[in-house]
Amino acid sequence: MSAEQDGGADALYSKGPSVVSETLDGELVLLCLDSGVYYGLDAIGTLIWTSLNRGSSVQQTLDLLDAHFPDTPREQLQRDMRALITQLSEAKLLVAAQTQQSRQSVGRTR
Repeated sequence: MSAEQDGGADALYSKGPSVVSETLDGELVLLCLDSGVYYGLDAIGTLIWTSLNRGSSVQQTLDLLDAHFPDTPREQLQRDMRALITQLSEAKLLVAAQTQQSRQSVGRTR
């Protein structure tokens, strides 16, 4: 996924409006109530999901992964994270939100 497709390093994501999640046997399970699509996330996927849904940007989430997995090349972490974001977005489990820059701009105009 290119920076243009995902909104860049400051892109923000959140769970889709009809998505519910539950942890079962140490795995996070996501379900889209509209489509019936479900997805299981391993520990790394759960870390990415949790970070993005707490309002962290793509860059902040990559930094978090880098800190948790210092022996894994950052480029690999980035590729894997972007692939997961693409898969979850295509399944409507994850939706793009405002970038941090646009969110800050909105906050200043109010």
